[in-house]
Amino acid sequence: MVINVFILNVLFIPTFPSIDWPNSEFLLPESKLERSILHYRAVYIIIQMFNQAIGKLFIPYFKLLLILAFIIGVFAVIRLRSQLDLLSIAVLSSGAILAFAFVVPIAFIMSALFTTSNQFKRNLNSIVQGLGGLQDVRKYKYFHGQLNACALIRCTVGNLYHMEAMAKLTMIDRSVNGVVFLLVKVKA
Repeated sequence: MVINVFILNVLFIPTFPSIDWPNSEFLLPESKLERSILHYRAVYIIIQMFNQAIGKLFIPYFKLLLILAFIIGVFAVIRLRSQLDLLSIAVLSSGAILAFAFVVPIAFIMSALFTTSNQFKRNLNSIVQGLGGLQDVRKYKYFHGQLNACALIRCTVGNLYHMEAMAKLTMIDRSVNGVVFLLVKVKA
């Protein structure tokens, strides 16, 4: 799996933003267009392997563990600050900060795959729309069909949950709401 992540980061992701409309139809001949679609499909396969291996079981439990560590750490520091010594407060607050600092960037990275994938498909679709001339009708139909066959790349968290732009905000909102709920409901 580490090799797959390396391949994703080093070989494929840098090709996504390189296609920039409106000047790219001159820079992207058909062989490069086919290679771009092929690379996109390869990244899709790698992400689907990641989703099946890690995304369905490991990521939800890991996320739950880190969010619980954040909620309990912040709650303990706020409620029990007068009863705990300085070392305990430092350990709890650093644990909460590390949990939050670890979950949020991972959520942003996982949702960036979706937005990058969406932008990449839009840019390639704009290039294919430029092939719509009379002599290029076959090329247009071929590449348009190839692009329609490409699904959007999404990171799965659990069985029914994809990490997209609103998902990371929901995760942060639930973390903060968990701390507030504990502060209101639990009497110290």
